[in-house]
Amino acid sequence: PDRQGRAAARQLKHLYQMRKFETATDKAVMSMTWDWRGRHLQSSNEGVAYIGLSNCHLSLYSGEISIGTPPQSFRVDFDTGSSDLWVPSTKCDASCDAFPSWRKYNESASSSSQSVPQSSFQVQYASGGDVTGEAVQDVLRLSDTVSVEQIFGQATSLRNWTTCATEEGIFGMGSSLLSSHKHPSPISNLQRVLRDPLFSLYLDDTVDDYPPFISSPTLDTYGNAQGSASQPTGAHSELIFGAVNGKHYSGCLSWHDLGAATGFWSVNLDGVQFGSQDVTMVPATAIVDSGSTLIIGPTADIGLIAEMSGATCLAPDATGVNLSQVSCTDPAGFYVAEVGCGQTVPTLDFIIDGETYSLTTEDLVVDYRIGTQDTCVLRLQSGLQGTSDGSPLWILGDVFFHEYYAAFDFGNNRIGFAPAAQDNQVHCKADSAIDIGSTNIHGSSSGCLDAMGMHQITWLVAVYVIGALFGRRLF
Repeated sequence: PDRQGRAAARQLKHLYQMRKFETATDKAVMSMTWDWRGRHLQSSNEGVAYIGLSNCHLSLYSGEISIGTPPQSFRVDFDTGSSDLWVPSTKCDASCDAFPSWRKYNESASSSSQSVPQSSFQVQYASGGDVTGEAVQDVLRLSDTVSVEQIFGQATSLRNWTTCATEEGIFGMGSSLLSSHKHPSPISNLQRVLRDPLFSLYLDDTVDDYPPFISSPTLDTYGNAQGSASQPTGAHSELIFGAVNGKHYSGCLSWHDLGAATGFWSVNLDGVQFGSQDVTMVPATAIVDSGSTLIIGPTADIGLIAEMSGATCLAPDATGVNLSQVSCTDPAGFYVAEVGCGQTVPTLDFIIDGETYSLTTEDLVVDYRIGTQDTCVLRLQSGLQGTSDGSPLWILGDVFFHEYYAAFDFGNNRIGFAPAAQDNQVHCKADSAIDIGSTNIHGSSSGCLDAMGMHQITWLVAVYVIGALFGRRLF
């Protein structure tokens, strides 16, 4: 199998808690002129912070931050779909015992820690996770040149929380309007110290930065589980605060004003097409969300796409224990949609301000290998309600980021997209002012688990799967 297939196989091993895969040895896909934590970029750019992101089995991408004086380091999941920053606390109760590798924030060990009035903190995620604790203020450091005083949550109790590996919290990159504790979000504070008021994301899906998943996690009495204790061996993806990196996209960024989903990083959709057929009503809105793994949409629209793909759709049966076949257009939706391996599905197009962003079979279908069996599934999920005015709502998760580089400009309230690239050498002239790597400027300014095996997955495992696939959702 190709590199993406190998990474996908490891993802399925993590998500479905199955046994050993047959995967080939990973090959290096890119040469790097800095170490994998990005120290080279950090050291030479005032007001810019480079954070290397590690791909955990295609489920999420995490990187390191530090808090306090002296700095206490944490590996967090960076989520553009929420606004809260939290890490585990030394005050955490027995619910943290499920995560033995976690580093915990100790406010007593930080000379810059400050108490916060009305300090209760709670955030609930649609995946079922519930995090409670105390708000506290301390120094948040993203690099040697980027740090701010930040109010964040120190978690003292967790329920229904699962990790892919050793990630130790969530770094929400949305606006303060979504903050659960009503204090300014990290992005609101960071705009004072960044070189340019933006951040950018490149998510590489061709390399799995974690060792193969070995054992199945077991939920404790709190519903918590750590996927594995493995540490990443590299970071082939990146998050840059204060700049973009033209090395990782081709052409020029196409900019789009923020859409109708207030507080979220969203864009307005002119249409969604599968092949030549319109599959959603317009106007529609898409939230651009690094905290979700899949493309997620209205139940009827996703069901139509699955049906047009000739998929076999599965959902929990009446007992709530096993998965059984259902109609892809069932109003209740489905949990997973299988398609034939080697099958080509139509292109899924998202039309934004007249620009078409396409996802092909390679993006939409993942080929998993378990033993000698292959299973191919659509990387789509249904279940979204509309916006407050009743318009259809979509989520462009990591599947979209794998194909498109994204820049989030909170100074001008817009999002920019361009085709992602591993090592682009010709950078866009129009982007040179914000491009951290603009040394070669271009003149243009335009820019299969078998069916029985699948059916026998228990409801408990299915819940774990969908929680991981959805990411950490707030709605």
